[in-house]
Amino acid sequence: MASRRSVLAGIGSGPGAALVGAAVPLRAQDGSAVFDPLATGSEPWRLQEGQHLGERWVNDSGERGLYQVPHEQRTREVIVPDEVEAGQIHVIARYNLVLWTLGGGKAIRYAAALGVEGRQFSGEARVGRKEEWPAWTPSANMIRREPAYAKYAGGVEGGLGNPLGARALYLHRGGRDTRYRIHGTSQPWTIGQNVSSGCIRLYNHAILDLYERAGIGTKVIAY
Repeated sequence: MASRRSVLAGIGSGPGAALVGAAVPLRAQDGSAVFDPLATGSEPWRLQEGQHLGERWVNDSGERGLYQVPHEQRTREVIVPDEVEAGQIHVIARYNLVLWTLGGGKAIRYAAALGVEGRQFSGEARVGRKEEWPAWTPSANMIRREPAYAKYAGGVEGGLGNPLGARALYLHRGGRDTRYRIHGTSQPWTIGQNVSSGCIRLYNHAILDLYERAGIGTKVIAY
């Protein structure tokens, strides 16, 4: 299994970018460039270059819209070190992205937004539960940071306007819920950013794809 160092060694500073902050390749232990998070030469996953990708959203006032996903934030297949095992989720907080490893030196890259809870999560966990259109109840810490969440203290039913979006993967460690989740979003414009609350959010089209790939027991590694 690849070590954290083999995946992340060689990260440095670089020019800003909307998706992941610094356009700096990840490198293998021998120094060869193996993964550029912006990967402009990679083909978008299941989309042709000229196609537009939109995410529908709705807020609690009933307003609706269609958010156009920036080209650089589209889900794509990318190259990773050959030794990274297939069937794992890698959360790379510094770059605001999530990888699903395919094996053979390839992975699928999903643009992500990380809340405070997500940025604090590191180490290994397992997918312990999966939910379609999950319900959501803000934690006491969330309400403390954002008092507007107090009106949701009784919980929010699943749906397009729910902050957990279309799907959620609940992360467990030692058989217990860590309270960290990888989930969709009702605010697609936040993807690629660090946000004040929440765990690890993806576009709804991205979490739908990841949800189908990741079964119960899937290893999740966060740096």
